[in-house]
Amino acid sequence: MGDFGAGNFTVSAWMKLTGPVTGRSTTLFHHYASYGAGLASVWLGLEYNTGRPNFDVRDSAGNYYRVFAPALADGDWHQLVGVREGQVLRLYTDGVLATTLNAPGLGNCTDQGLRPISYVRLGGTYTSYNHWTTFHPPEALLNGLLDEVMVHGQALSAAEVEQNHAATLAGLPAWNHVIALWPFDETTGTTVAEATGHASGFHNGVQLGTPGVRGNGYSFDGVNDAVIADNGLGNFGEQDFSLTLWLRTEVNTNQVWGNLFHHYASRAGGRQAAVGLGLNQVTNQLDVQVRDVSGNEVRFVDGASLSMHEWHHVALVRQGTSMLLYVDGDLHGTGSTPSLGTVTDEWVLPSAYVRIGGAHTNNFHWSEPWAVDSYFRGQLDEMKLFARALSPSDVRDDMEDIRPIVVPRVTILAPASGAVLGTATVPVTAQIIHAAATTVSSLPAGVSASLAGDGQVSGVVTLTAEGPSLISVNAVDSFGKVGANSVEVILDTVAPLADALAPAANAIVSTPVVSVAVRVTDTTATTVRIGAVSATLLAGGGDASLTVPLVEGLNSLAVQVTDAAGHQTNFQHPVWRDSSVPLLTIDTPANGTVFGVGESVLFVQATVDDASPTTVTSTPAGVSASLPSGGGIASGNVTLGEGSTTITVHVADGLNAISSQSVTVVLDTTGPDTEIASPGTGSFLAGIVDFDVTATDPAPGSGVTEVRFFVDNTLLTTRTAAPYEFDLDTALLVDGSYLLRAIATDGKGNSTSVSIPVVVDNTAPVLTLVAPISNATVQGTFPIQLDVRDATAGLVQVTMTAGGLAPSTGGSATYPTPIANVQIAGSEDSLRWPDGPLQLRATARDASGNETSLAWTVQVGNSVVPPTCMLNVLDQTTVSGAVMLRATATGSFANITLAVDGVVIASGSVSPLEVDFDTLARFDGPMLVQATVTQANQQTVGCAVTLHVDNLAVVDFAPQTLNLDSGSADNDRPVDALVEGLNVASMLPLASHSVLLLLPGGSPVTLDPATPAQNPGDDNGNSIPDVTLRFVRSALVASLRAGIANGGIVLDNRKADVPITVVVDGRVLGSTSMKIITKRVR
Repeated sequence: MGDFGAGNFTVSAWMKLTGPVTGRSTTLFHHYASYGAGLASVWLGLEYNTGRPNFDVRDSAGNYYRVFAPALADGDWHQLVGVREGQVLRLYTDGVLATTLNAPGLGNCTDQGLRPISYVRLGGTYTSYNHWTTFHPPEALLNGLLDEVMVHGQALSAAEVEQNHAATLAGLPAWNHVIALWPFDETTGTTVAEATGHASGFHNGVQLGTPGVRGNGYSFDGVNDAVIADNGLGNFGEQDFSLTLWLRTEVNTNQVWGNLFHHYASRAGGRQAAVGLGLNQVTNQLDVQVRDVSGNEVRFVDGASLSMHEWHHVALVRQGTSMLLYVDGDLHGTGSTPSLGTVTDEWVLPSAYVRIGGAHTNNFHWSEPWAVDSYFRGQLDEMKLFARALSPSDVRDDMEDIRPIVVPRVTILAPASGAVLGTATVPVTAQIIHAAATTVSSLPAGVSASLAGDGQVSGVVTLTAEGPSLISVNAVDSFGKVGANSVEVILDTVAPLADALAPAANAIVSTPVVSVAVRVTDTTATTVRIGAVSATLLAGGGDASLTVPLVEGLNSLAVQVTDAAGHQTNFQHPVWRDSSVPLLTIDTPANGTVFGVGESVLFVQATVDDASPTTVTSTPAGVSASLPSGGGIASGNVTLGEGSTTITVHVADGLNAISSQSVTVVLDTTGPDTEIASPGTGSFLAGIVDFDVTATDPAPGSGVTEVRFFVDNTLLTTRTAAPYEFDLDTALLVDGSYLLRAIATDGKGNSTSVSIPVVVDNTAPVLTLVAPISNATVQGTFPIQLDVRDATAGLVQVTMTAGGLAPSTGGSATYPTPIANVQIAGSEDSLRWPDGPLQLRATARDASGNETSLAWTVQVGNSVVPPTCMLNVLDQTTVSGAVMLRATATGSFANITLAVDGVVIASGSVSPLEVDFDTLARFDGPMLVQATVTQANQQTVGCAVTLHVDNLAVVDFAPQTLNLDSGSADNDRPVDALVEGLNVASMLPLASHSVLLLLPGGSPVTLDPATPAQNPGDDNGNSIPDVTLRFVRSALVASLRAGIANGGIVLDNRKADVPITVVVDGRVLGSTSMKIITKRVR
């Protein structure tokens, strides 16, 4: 068995127990291999103590797995299948998966190259060669029958196991006679599986997954779909063989001939052999053509046509020199030739193939009748090839294996589906079409018969309920296949129930026709008729509406209702017609009357004249009365709504004749729509203003009668007709805010008051000249500046001119939102004008339209000598105490200013300008002195110097000598610096200043935060104020050490004089020196 067990495999066997187990277990199949110290085994059988099916596998490494299935009934045939797929074991019983077991680590179950001992035993295991005794004791022998033991070098799928089982149950020959089986169950891909592995292949375009006779089937489009299978069929065709298949045909307008199966072989010398089964897709007749390698040919056509769109079982059998064709289990045709030989020879043919569903002309072995591509349209399923001739019973068994879809055909000839029956007893006739014997019955009971084949049966059934009923006829054949059909009929033995819904009996109408509503209840469809008018209702009934003509007076309408069974219901329905109408007059109010406040409830009165009793109503409600024959007076109160109201009085007599009359009145309780059109709200007013009011009374209304005009509460005038206008002279009013009011009144005394706030402003803006002053001398480009103000309405525009032209730059502005005041500036290039007088003008306008203008003259003097500037102190001079500062100007100038550090300290128009400045009022350090000379045209000339103020000095340190190596106790003592000077008070309080000590190479040392608050003192008694600055000794020592380390301080014999600078707020206050030593004092 080669390397069986090295990879995937399947072992199957059929068994039947005929007696008790003679040993302690039952072996069906046992493959055993022993080599060296190891062994491997595959065992299929029944467990010794329970009788359960058992599949055991042991690999050469000692991994051992067992899988069980439920016990089987004794005395029956059963199929057991064990499958190894990778590291998974499966055990099937009778084609159904019973158990799955994961087998991790499972390896090689045999080794052909190394084993010295191996065997395969069927039906028993001999003790000496059994590799275990615990689970399979000595002499594990079968007491029964064993058949169809097969070993596959692959893991069969569940579908393949089931097909194997089903084929055997169907009575087919053993698997060594079935040389090919195409289940056609694939749903994806292009691979076509063949169950035995001989003739798998591929398809091109076939539709997969369509329902077949078993599982799925293949659907062919009749254009270019085909299956091309491998020619691994051995010596198929040398002797007897059989082909079976299921097919379902469809109309094919593309091809006349459709190939079902074509096996083709071409031998040396050009000789060809073939087996062909085709279909004439015009007549739906099967065509058989077989040709041997010598050119002998058998061909015949089935005389019967296959029914379309139904599954048919077809079998083609070669028996000797004859070919037999079976359809649906019956022999349909034969053909033979005395010398029919082999139709293929695998060993010598150079080219061969199997095609299913399509055969191409170039590869087909004859040209007629299939002279074009022969593609089948329909479905194929379950195609098999056998290496022997099937007997008629074999053919029947192969068909019955999948017979459930071939059931008796039942057609009910009478009664027709949907028939309406007037009696409960119903004759039934049915046609049965089936090849086998059938037993026929019905529901309800009444049809009963036994038929040997096709036939017709009859009987009478009794229906028990009104309405729809189902009559079914069933036919069961000897195989238990059931065919059935049914029809639905309607039993109706009761006359319809009918009644007239509208109009009511004896109703009076005035129209020449009336719509009569009839309600009907009946099982079946009904027809409702009144005279020549009719309507139809569906089964169950409903409401029918018929429009019927009337004559004046009484109309007795004859209503007839007939159902589908012919039952009738008749009744009379009286209706009266009266076409006259009552006479109606509204006495009060008169049409068009207008009512005002307090008149919304209106009295209405009407007079009616009619021969019959009448009913009077109104819209809106309010008038209501029932008057006797002859008529009378009807009255009531109607509530009006604002505006126009139409009052309609209705009168209806006893014959339902209706008259109506209407009047329209108006209720006006709302004042006129009033608006002040001019001026606008919030306007600024000046001079004479148009005070304009629009007033309308909404239609319908009583109309505007007058409009009164007010300022605050003062009446100005009254207007009684449009236009409603008044010229308001604001000069008569004091500037300020007012309320303009208008009151409009309509004809019913309703009034509306509206008002708007306004501001009266008859005062013009005020302009004040800033620069240049009148008659000033100007040079080059000079500024023009004015202060403009308006206290009431606010400024909206300011304009400037120079010599009648716009200034060179700026000078004019517009303000969308009025402003109270503005400093407006522009500039004028005096070089545009000759020396001499130049007129400047500015104009301002406020929101009320008031304007003010200002004009003045300046002197253009561009030929005037420019001024110079000089200070009496030199740059970088050091000063202290009080210092004299002097600025001298020459040439033409208007003003001189002196400033220290940007602060002006003096100003004048005479040169020189002198000031005594006390430097004690500031800190030591640089002081900037500036002088500025301004010309008449506002151009300036400046000069400046920087002086150094020195009023403070560092006079002493304590201690004067500092030992860097003293003990830690010295670190707690402070280091003090004494600073003196007349302005030393400017350093206080010390906490508000940044005070630092700077050392060469060291980091800055900050003031000790614990320095006490103090006032200026005189610690050294020299009458100069001083203050003490305190520093932390440890911080100073750390900075000194850093200076030594960085090279900023150089020691000489462990000593040095170190310069120390005091800096206050970033300015150097003064410097002195301190002695340091680095020798520890003992």
